Amino acid sequence: MSSEAYDVYRVEYKVALQDPLMGPGTRYHNGIFVHTEPDVETEKGGGQLFSVKGAIGDSIGMEFEQKPARWPEESSTFRAKHYIGQIRKSDYDTFRQLLASVPPPPRQRCFNTSTRGWEPCKPDGSFYAPYETPPPYMKCTEWVLLKAIPALQQMPNLLYPNGVPAQPQSQQVFQTAIQQATQPAAEQASQGASAWVWDTAQSRYRYWNGTEWIWQT
Repeated sequence: MSSEAYDVYRVEYKVALQDPLMGPGTRYHNGIFVHTEPDVETEKGGGQLFSVKGAIGDSIGMEFEQKPARWPEESSTFRAKHYIGQIRKSDYDTFRQLLASVPPPPRQRCFNTSTRGWEPCKPDGSFYAPYETPPPYMKCTEWVLLKAIPALQQMPNLLYPNGVPAQPQSQQVFQTAIQQATQPAAEQASQGASAWVWDTAQSRYRYWNGTEWIWQT
């Protein structure tokens, strides 16, 4: 690992109980691990784990979580680790803020007192009408694979799948990337998720829709 970069992985951990309503197949808890504290001798060490926690049956749905974590293989529940790229150490705050801005899975399941069972529901707790088709459940795995990683991949000059380039960015380009990358979270809070942001490097406007960057054509 470059002394100026952090390795980033998608990690899977075994869970104590499987959710029978999620369909066939074994599911694992998924998260994004950033190797921020490598051990010089063992090349292991620890880092930070980004994921979502909670349950889709809770009234508030799931919540974003960041916490310290040991080297994945050292966990008793470790299942697999998948390398997804590197980020510059100087871009770590941008990386963290971007993941925190990705909406976690909302409430999707409610207990129906009439049928005495758990059924798909809308985030507000209302059930779907007979003519409506509920979307597939989204939990930690879907958040990581369908939301978080695509958001990282679509942010210019942030996640490098083949490693951070040896030639560093110029200071001007770096400052521009940091300023633009940290705008969406604040702008979404004050102006809404549809606020357009001018991207100097691309010379066009873009906005974050909660799933991906939308570019002006």
